[in-house]
Amino acid sequence: MFRTTLRLSALAAFSLSAAHVHASPPNPSEQDFLGELPVVLSVSRLAQPQSEAPGSVTVIDGEAIRLSGAREIVDLFRLVPGFQVGYSGSNPRVYYHGALDMFGQHMQVLVDGRSVYSPFMLGGVNWNNIPLALEDIERIEVLRGSNSAAYGSDAFLGVANIITKHSSQTKGWTLSRRMGERGADDNLLRYGGGDGQLDYRITLGQRSDHGFDGIPSERDLRHFNLRADLRATMRDEIQFQAGAVDTSGGAGYPNADYSHNGDMFREQRRSSAFAQAKWQRTLSPEEDFHLAFSHTEERYVDNFLYGDPAFPGVTVDYGGTSSRDDLELQHTFSPGQDMRIVWGAELRRDGVQSVPLFATGDTLRMNMARLFGNWEWRLNPGFLLNLGTSLEHSSLTGTSNSPRAMLSYHLTPDQTFRAGISRATRAPSIFEEKANVGYFLQGALAKRTILARGNFQPEEITSREIGYLGNFRSLGLMADVRLFHENIKGLGQQISYPAPFALSPAVTNWIAGQLAALYHVPVSFVPASLVNATAAAAGLGPANTPHDFQNLDNPSIRGIEWQVEFHPTSGTRLVLNQSFLRIASDYFPNSTAIKPVNADTLPTHSTSLALFQKLPQDMSLSVMVYSVGGMFWPGQPEPKVIPPYCRVDVRLAYPFHVGPTRGEVSVTAQNLGPSYYETDTYYLFQRRILAGISMNF
Repeated sequence: MFRTTLRLSALAAFSLSAAHVHASPPNPSEQDFLGELPVVLSVSRLAQPQSEAPGSVTVIDGEAIRLSGAREIVDLFRLVPGFQVGYSGSNPRVYYHGALDMFGQHMQVLVDGRSVYSPFMLGGVNWNNIPLALEDIERIEVLRGSNSAAYGSDAFLGVANIITKHSSQTKGWTLSRRMGERGADDNLLRYGGGDGQLDYRITLGQRSDHGFDGIPSERDLRHFNLRADLRATMRDEIQFQAGAVDTSGGAGYPNADYSHNGDMFREQRRSSAFAQAKWQRTLSPEEDFHLAFSHTEERYVDNFLYGDPAFPGVTVDYGGTSSRDDLELQHTFSPGQDMRIVWGAELRRDGVQSVPLFATGDTLRMNMARLFGNWEWRLNPGFLLNLGTSLEHSSLTGTSNSPRAMLSYHLTPDQTFRAGISRATRAPSIFEEKANVGYFLQGALAKRTILARGNFQPEEITSREIGYLGNFRSLGLMADVRLFHENIKGLGQQISYPAPFALSPAVTNWIAGQLAALYHVPVSFVPASLVNATAAAAGLGPANTPHDFQNLDNPSIRGIEWQVEFHPTSGTRLVLNQSFLRIASDYFPNSTAIKPVNADTLPTHSTSLALFQKLPQDMSLSVMVYSVGGMFWPGQPEPKVIPPYCRVDVRLAYPFHVGPTRGEVSVTAQNLGPSYYETDTYYLFQRRILAGISMNF
């Protein structure tokens, strides 16, 4: 995989060096992000003050990232209203509005505009497969609410854009190490150089830990990332990025048996590599254009012996590869003094190859074409209208449209009310449309567990919201409130159904041999009826009941989310977030769905409080409190209700200078209170004390 990345890097570098360009765009100035209300880039694709964005946005800036003591990106989403963080084995998960699905496939995640939403399996984001260090992140913008109008069907419930630092901001060497309980061992080496016209950064990182007690969840992750920024002319800027990550981690459940799908203890291997090139040109102060292309590859290795002791030798395999090619064009201009328009197009091609998941060696494809646009119209000094839409065509499910309308009223320059409505769809993944998963014995199919019949239709959501954003400058206070009602139509669920399946001769002979050995008789004495009955008892053969994906649930989510940021002094920063949610569903208990949605699918309330305090001698103290209500976890091996919890993290840091070298030592305590469950009762999060040191020179 790393070799693939280097090959892609060399090809893109040659292409960029051969390009003949004539101009360069100004980036948003640093002051845009240091004011009381930051400029956000990820909501409508227009650079807008937070008060004019068509939705509620949480911005996690670089200072909050550093002071939070987070070890990985997912930890930062604890600071966002309505978000929950959990685990599946060694794989972290991020959910918005509860566990409507196991893999978080209803939220789009971007890194500098490149989607890291995986086409493999059910989709969603494999957070371990993002080759990015926290130290390279400038900020994270999270739109809470559907944003398919700007970013397509994967942004069904929301979108998070992780924006990395310009390479000119990371000059010189950076070394850091953090170690602590539970085997935590994090290391970073970074070098940045350049002359102002061509700047670059290379980052190498490693992160490992022992995971949770009693369940295989240990991780060892190694990643590489390169970013280069070339100011080719006064109007043109070219950005190139490449990266790779390789992860090994534990998976499976204790005492796994046939009733738990034989999900045995094992090690998973996952890797990913990408290359991205972007050309941006400024045509005038009000008009710019960019063209971006990215290629991503993923590889999964995950196989083990089936857990039923009556059938030794049966293997389970969830491995395979995937790829994504994405080409995007975007044009921003102003047709009048009170109007701005952004429009563009995207072409994407996904490919997945896995014999055990699709019963074919062919690469299965999904082609997508999309047109998008947003029109910002200042009707008068008080009213601002944002109209956006996305027209998307999938080769699997056809064409869909995702419109949005948001009207903002500025009572004063610092007091804004907004109201809007949006509709969006989420197209099924290749797996949801074409899965054919089975367990194998000596290369022959022994059991079919998932057989998609291609009847799964796109999910739909209609979201209505009203909001308020107030900036009380004299008090150092900013408040953002969002009230919403989301109706989801046709939420996907897995169902079981009887499907014809004849045992192969190899499996039939193997079962007969096992029975002959058990009863000490010749194989020829074993009747076919006993072979079939044994197969049926194990869920094999004629009694096989695989799963399929169907549009079964129509949940409705109502709630209120709010966030307050308070700066009482220049050295004190207090951030308080809360969400209160209610869900209703027409799911019926006698349904064949194996992951039903009910009133406990999401926590009814969650709170996060972060205090960042400067101390004498330039020391800093951070205190983070996270409180989450109980929720229903629809995971395997069986559904369960997770009790509420409260977690307290504390970080204390001291900066130092030795000649030109700047550094910092820190101590972070994660979860100073009682141990609690992270989404599933197998994942008990215990206290972890971490000590770290970083140096820049």
